[in-house]
Amino acid sequence: MSDEEYYCGVIRIPETARKTIRVSKIIKKYLRENGFDGLCNLSEECGCGIDDLVPCDSNPSECEPAYKTMGVDGPIYGPKKEQP
Repeated sequence: MSDEEYYCGVIRIPETARKTIRVSKIIKKYLRENGFDGLCNLSEECGCGIDDLVPCDSNPSECEPAYKTMGVDGPIYGPKKEQP
């Protein structure tokens, strides 16, 4: 395979036609377009904002979209717009 080609399965895609996008950009775009503020993982009791996604060591595939509310000690990210 030359530098000018990239194979996706059995289809040859010229390099000029490829677009590279990181998963983090896809996640951020989805969150923004759907009105979310970040991610949360309830089993790990953690959450993060769009501008600092997954700063922890948790598995991001375990996270779900979250809303931000302000708690006593700072922002809280959870699955509901109003946190308890």
